[in-house]
Amino acid sequence: MSNVETILGPPSNAFKWMRRYVRFNNGRCSRGVTKIIRRIFASNYRFKQLNRTTFGSMSRRVSKRFGTRVDTAIDHWVRGLRVKEQHVRSMVKQLEQWSWRPVTSQLVVARPLWRLATRIDLIVLDTLHDVLLLIEVKTGCPYRHESNGKMMRFIRPQIYNSMLHQHQLQAVLSAALFSYTYPNCTYAVEPALLYMNHDGSLDLFRESQFQVHFNESIEQVLIGTSS
Repeated sequence: MSNVETILGPPSNAFKWMRRYVRFNNGRCSRGVTKIIRRIFASNYRFKQLNRTTFGSMSRRVSKRFGTRVDTAIDHWVRGLRVKEQHVRSMVKQLEQWSWRPVTSQLVVARPLWRLATRIDLIVLDTLHDVLLLIEVKTGCPYRHESNGKMMRFIRPQIYNSMLHQHQLQAVLSAALFSYTYPNCTYAVEPALLYMNHDGSLDLFRESQFQVHFNESIEQVLIGTSS
């Protein structure tokens, strides 16, 4: 049994990762978390500045490439390899100061009932509190607090439609999928958001700071749109 299975336990769902989606045993293909957030929960979101820049002064295309490099560097850290990306080296130094130990990265989690799947960017073990943190890593997004003045759909109580709230929904959906995929995990589990800013600083949001929380209303939307 690998170190990951020792901590997480065996997965309960049978599915096959197909690079961009999951194929379940019943032959159906999954939807992605970020896509359903954009199409269902945040379909009224418009913010033109996000089309011009997302990470400091980077263009959206360059920022996406940077995000891929960050994912690779995080994977290297998890596997004990040398981390070349400076921003990730700074992040690793901070996480290690918090006594957070890497468990795995890009973990696939899914649930057939919702026809939903995603990959969790980084999972670490807070060794001081025995808490498993499911972290969505975001490369900056300086406009994450901005809203177009409209509310997110199907979220109660109502909250403004901002990138920050969309990211919180992504994190709690990932945590819910994790709970169904790894029901035998004995650690307390908590979703978190980690923003890597262009100046090298980090902004961490723990679940207690979230305005979005998973509930039955959200689950019913997922079930009702899964056909």
